[in-house]
Amino acid sequence: MPSVLDRLSEQERQKISRLFSAKARALPHHQQQVAAERGNPTHTLTRHGYQTGWESQLMRLVTGRTPDQPEDEDGVRDAVQKFRTKEALPRREQGKTNYAPADSVGAFLSPEVEAFAINRARGKARPLMAHSWAQTSSRAGTVWTPYDYIDMVVSGPHALSGVSFSRMKNAPKLTQEESVQAIEDFINQKRLSKSGDPQSWDDKRVILNAMENADVSGQYSRSAYRKDYALRFPNLADLLAFLGVRALWMRNVNVVFRKFAANDWRVHTAYCVDCTEVPSPTRGTPAVKTGKWTGRLRSVKDGPETMLPPEWLS
Repeated sequence: MPSVLDRLSEQERQKISRLFSAKARALPHHQQQVAAERGNPTHTLTRHGYQTGWESQLMRLVTGRTPDQPEDEDGVRDAVQKFRTKEALPRREQGKTNYAPADSVGAFLSPEVEAFAINRARGKARPLMAHSWAQTSSRAGTVWTPYDYIDMVVSGPHALSGVSFSRMKNAPKLTQEESVQAIEDFINQKRLSKSGDPQSWDDKRVILNAMENADVSGQYSRSAYRKDYALRFPNLADLLAFLGVRALWMRNVNVVFRKFAANDWRVHTAYCVDCTEVPSPTRGTPAVKTGKWTGRLRSVKDGPETMLPPEWLS
């Protein structure tokens, strides 16, 4: 019997082979970055990495709780379960909770997108990392400003880099509990009675299982009973519509580097965006903007100038 590979052309096989090779090379990079973020004031892949998944991102949108939590530093565990477990504890036993409310959240599609984008951004930012002062221009004139953050936007290896969830304007307001329950119901494929029968589908299944074990034939088959109980959310689009959220594909990646000490630049954060590639040295987060970067740099405040045209970094 022919396999799936037998139906592919040589070009298609090579494309799949390159994809899996890239994933294999990217996984160690992902693991190293995640390990570097544990216990540090950075939140790149622990918060936006592919391993967080859509559930954690939606949970952050509706609760403000990030995928990376003290009890789950890597952001890999079931987000609803983390929420329910912590909420069930007395307040004094819940411990710390990481909050970062946002109206737009998202994650990378895959590890090779993460590695490619971060490495590409680092390569482009390297000339900026050799300096500490940038000249900016505004209506007030030109000034020299120190910077310890570098903000780079780069494209990924594929046409798409990630997905983002954002709140829709004028969407009905839901409570946190309503939103979390909806996500949980979608995950568990909860069914509701079409006729308003107070008996839940879970209770009905218990009865059907008992009938089957007793070899008793009922008036309806299991499939007939199932038709009387429709899925609350047949697909993810239905869940997003209920939550008042839209999903958007992100083409590029925003990588922010932060200087912790002399020549010690680390990834501060990285997340998918849908804007063009525009390099800009900034002073902080949020950036203290003193104007548009002219391309002039200095290693020290009164040192010699270096000209680096911004377009060279794109």
